[in-house]
This record gives sequence, structure tokens and C-alpha cells, in this order.
Amino acid sequence: MSVEGKYSASAETPMGKREFEIEITAEGGKFTGTLKSAERSYKLDEVKVEGNGFSFPVHLYTSMGDIDATYKCTVDGDTLNGDILTSYMNVPLKGQRI
Repeated sequence: MSVEGKYSASAETPMGKREFEIEITAEGGKFTGTLKSAERSYKLDEVKVEGNGFSFPVHLYTSMGDIDATYKCTVDGDTLNGDILTSYMNVPLKGQRI
């Protein structure tokens, strides 16, 4: 199964539980997508896909300041698991294809 699709996901962060959607699409042999939270939407231009996994860098704007993060995810059927990696912590994420 392809990693393309839309996922509803969440992560327990130091700022509390964060819910968001990740959408991965393929266009002309290149993967792109969007990361949407209640507060913001981010365009993802550098999505890398390998097998049943994908990753992307994103510059997040938060109440604690700006954060550079990399999301690394794997897809097993309709289940999404992964990590949000920053320079000072890793936060597990989980979700489902919607």
C-alpha cells in the first residue's frame, strides 16, 4: 500500500496533546504534502518516501518559539506511527489514515 493519503495524528508534547493532519501526495514522481493543525498549515516540499515510510523537515511556529523539526513516519495498513525529531527532544506520534 502506498504512503499517499491523509492521516489524522496526535503527539503528546511538553505543551500538551497536539492533534494534526498530514497529507502526502505524489505529483510528477515527486512527493509533497501538507501538515495542518488547528493553528496553522504548512506546505511540505521535501517529502522523502522509502518503502512504507516517509519523512519531511518543517519549520514550526509555536507559542514557545520557532522549532525546526523532522517528522519520520511509517505506515502499516491504515496505521501511522513515527517520531517528531527536534534538536532537543523526540516526540512519538500516532495516527490513522482518513
